[in-house]
Amino acid sequence: MKNGLRRRAWLVALASVLLAVHGFADEVTLRNGDKLSGRVVSLDGDTLKIHSDVLDADVEIPWDQVMSFQTDGLVEVEMPDGRKVMGRVSMPAAADARIITSAGDEESLSRDGFKISTGESEEESPWSGNVRLDFATTQGNSNTATFGTSARVQRETDKTVLSAYFQSFFQRSDGERNAENYSWGARADYKFTERAYGYLSADWLSDSFRQLNLRTQLGLGGGYKFIDEENLDFAGELGLTYTDDDFQEPNWLERLADPTIKSADDEYVSARVAESLNWKINETVELRHFAEWLPNVEDPFNDYLMRAIIELRVALDQNLYLEVGAEDRYDNTPPKDIKRNDLRVFAALGYSW
Repeated sequence: MKNGLRRRAWLVALASVLLAVHGFADEVTLRNGDKLSGRVVSLDGDTLKIHSDVLDADVEIPWDQVMSFQTDGLVEVEMPDGRKVMGRVSMPAAADARIITSAGDEESLSRDGFKISTGESEEESPWSGNVRLDFATTQGNSNTATFGTSARVQRETDKTVLSAYFQSFFQRSDGERNAENYSWGARADYKFTERAYGYLSADWLSDSFRQLNLRTQLGLGGGYKFIDEENLDFAGELGLTYTDDDFQEPNWLERLADPTIKSADDEYVSARVAESLNWKINETVELRHFAEWLPNVEDPFNDYLMRAIIELRVALDQNLYLEVGAEDRYDNTPPKDIKRNDLRVFAALGYSW
């Protein structure tokens, strides 16, 4: 009998603990009488942010609309003198806030005399990237449908942004020849201020349809974010780029017919002028644009390269996205029998993290 009562007592105690854990929640009462429960995320003096488990979202409440609140869990409290303590906060209506620290001390503060953070938020990973599968059509030196793959990875900290990418397109056209285009590279940015930065870059391109065995480009320069907002940023860049083009070697007859034809050892230094635009139109649609002009410093208005990309990305879920766009590459002085312009229109299915 005693054993049965003891077991019941243990079950009741366990159920109470489970209910208490399940019912763990911070509570906020507004001046209009509404109540919210969830987890207080922050208080910066103007806004109280609480995460609602019901909505699975953060709700921001003007601080002057809060009548009372209390936290069941520990939060990080910044005191008026700059000290930060972990504790539980209780602020009744029309009264000062009371803070019971994790050490058991109790302090009272005016409702406008402190700030809160949870102290629990995990630091966002500095790594991000994406992989995607492309379908594209090309017009210019190749007129064919191509398939491709691409990948990009980036690591961003307070002062630096390191990135690397790889991209390939290939397709057999009329059963005769593969449309092969490979590009890869890496870049390092250093932030001097919130808007100004410098960069070092290295890029390589191999394109059989331009008779280009390998193009190597090494660049350095600086940039400035003219617009830097949550949903819109626009930046411009100036720099220098060293280019080494390794084209397929022309034979002696081609050289004799055209002494200006590009050979395998075509290298030069060019200026670089570039711009980039990222516009988050809404929660699911994003527009991206990039363009650069690389004029040879010895003959800038005759010998130059240009590239422009425009992409429209639509999020299918948190990680999966659909992207459509176009890329145009222009060489004002290409090798003989090679067209100046290559336009690629594509659609892609990608995964980002």
